[in-house]
Amino acid sequence: MGVIFEHLMLFKYKMKPLEKIKLIDDIGRELQSRMTFSEIDSYFETYGIPTGHAPSFNSKYVYVKEVLPKIDDEIIIEIANELNIEHNFQSKIPVFKDNSTNFWKTGHFKLFICHLSTFKKKIGFLKSELESYGISAFVAHEDIEPTKEWQEEIEKGLFSMDALCAVLMPGFKESNWTDQEIGIAIGRGVLIIPIRRELDPYGFIGNIKDCKLSVKKLVRLQKKFFKFLSEILKQE
Repeated sequence: MGVIFEHLMLFKYKMKPLEKIKLIDDIGRELQSRMTFSEIDSYFETYGIPTGHAPSFNSKYVYVKEVLPKIDDEIIIEIANELNIEHNFQSKIPVFKDNSTNFWKTGHFKLFICHLSTFKKKIGFLKSELESYGISAFVAHEDIEPTKEWQEEIEKGLFSMDALCAVLMPGFKESNWTDQEIGIAIGRGVLIIPIRRELDPYGFIGNIKDCKLSVKKLVRLQKKFFKFLSEILKQE
């Protein structure tokens, strides 16, 4: 997962406000010359950008200028790259469009479950139960098709998730995969929910309040877990 470390380091970069405004201005002029209003909306939708905004002036340029400032820097850079707009920002961050992932349930909260493979049976059960709560969970051993590159699919999950749930158990700290998955969540600034199973939160997540429910008895305690999870998510 060395490539993910490179992505994570670049992910922390943020454009300065004036830099972002300038790049959005260039994008607005380019889209105005290339597309109709409906085509711009269709293009934005491929990046998960909300559409339907009523611009303050009947102008495609104004429309773009009023929509894009709320969008993440990484997506702005990706759009500029695709439109061949010259800029000084280097980004190799994998910005995955909605139609490139098929493991998230449409309209659901996207939760990446970080766990050891030895615990996959109960995690698989948790995944199915979470759907009734409007939460689409990514579990690597279930969601990655055997014919696909598993690392690429994991990266897609990590860079499109809304939150990460880490099941902390003996052996978790020694796994390069789980630590790097948490590292990406920290770098992206998404919600992290530690679930303690004989291992306390450590390192950068050491000061995050963890769920003290025993995941070992997940079936019996699932209602309490869902209540806890729902309360956490409502705070976002």
